[in-house]
Amino acid sequence: MTLSASTAVDRYAAAELQTVFPYSFKILDTSHMTVYEGDAAITTGFTVSGVGSDTGGNVTYATAPRGTGDAALTVTLKRAVPLSQPDDLPAAGALNTDTLESMIDKSRMIDQQLDEVDQRSIRVPVSSSLTDLEVTPAASALIGFDVAGTALATYAAAAIAAGIIPTTFMQALLADATAAAAAATLEVLPLAGGAMTGPINYASATGITAGTPQTQVGATALTEEINTVTVVGTDGDGVALPSAVAGGRVTVRNDDASEYLQVWPASGDAIDAGAVDAVDADPIGPGAWRTYVAADGTTWKREAQKAEFYVGSFTRDLTTAAGAQTVTGPTFKPTAIFMLAATGAAGEGSIGFSNGVLDAFLRDNYGITANTWNSSTSRSVSIITSGSIYSQGYVTALLPRGWTFTWEKAGAPTGTATIAYLAIRS
Repeated sequence: MTLSASTAVDRYAAAELQTVFPYSFKILDTSHMTVYEGDAAITTGFTVSGVGSDTGGNVTYATAPRGTGDAALTVTLKRAVPLSQPDDLPAAGALNTDTLESMIDKSRMIDQQLDEVDQRSIRVPVSSSLTDLEVTPAASALIGFDVAGTALATYAAAAIAAGIIPTTFMQALLADATAAAAAATLEVLPLAGGAMTGPINYASATGITAGTPQTQVGATALTEEINTVTVVGTDGDGVALPSAVAGGRVTVRNDDASEYLQVWPASGDAIDAGAVDAVDADPIGPGAWRTYVAADGTTWKREAQKAEFYVGSFTRDLTTAAGAQTVTGPTFKPTAIFMLAATGAAGEGSIGFSNGVLDAFLRDNYGITANTWNSSTSRSVSIITSGSIYSQGYVTALLPRGWTFTWEKAGAPTGTATIAYLAIRS
């Protein structure tokens, strides 16, 4: 039979749990098959089928060389015929044609195997007349062509380095005699007694316009460590943080005079305990800033932000039916609210606070018992006129510019309550 294949090697990027690797060339003996995992020859753990077949066969592993989750692996199947000739033809008599063909096949296989090695060797182009490119080994030396480009030679590493011309910047750095001088060249601030002697210069961007539509895709992508947004066209326009890299820090400043700014993570990331790709639940108010730190490769954490305060008031007609009232005024989403409530009538008032989860008050109990006070940890405003007539409420939602306050009532309270408050974001 003829040799139908002109090559004697097959390579595979092994799939996870793959055990069968076909080969496309003829081998005369199982010992002529060499298996490599990466560059390491493997001699056990597999069987070879198809010996003697012109179209090849299979190398079958007992256990897959690449398991689930393992790193990428190249499996190479290569024919390696011994460079020997063990057959002895008789001097006279019948000639065994199978033996003769096997001898010829083996000779051609050796040619193919040497050609495969040659194809992976360094060669000069066919147009070159260079021959006898020999080089004498030398310890710790580099091999290269001589100055005429006609022969190989060895060179000391220092001699090569001497011929490399560095940039002006690198020349200045190499010329620095002390660490302090090198630090100055690199613009790295030196330490004095273990403390920085000057400010750190972070990469920054200014004049950023928040993006629309108000989605992660529509948000303006941030690329620097310090980012100043100067234009927020409408409440809720946004920016998107860079992809999280553990230890990374990004500061976002909203310099718009009136609109609040939303912040999204990069695709596939999350902010604090929010869902992947979800907007930061706490927008950045006008004139405020916030710093995010990447806890890992997918999660940003809010580390610091500008503390903000707002003093205001709202009123409530106590004859109004129970229900929700939206309170506006702050330019930020509060984290806590202190409230002082009163109607102006004797004994009708309370002091309370809320963080959107916990509400509590201290109430003048005059309507029930004079000169007494009562407290609660479920409401933040309570005004009582008698034991069965009162109006009270609590915060049910914190909003980007205020909160929702839900009122309850019993009986038919009258009058108007004024609630003065201090809203805080810390």
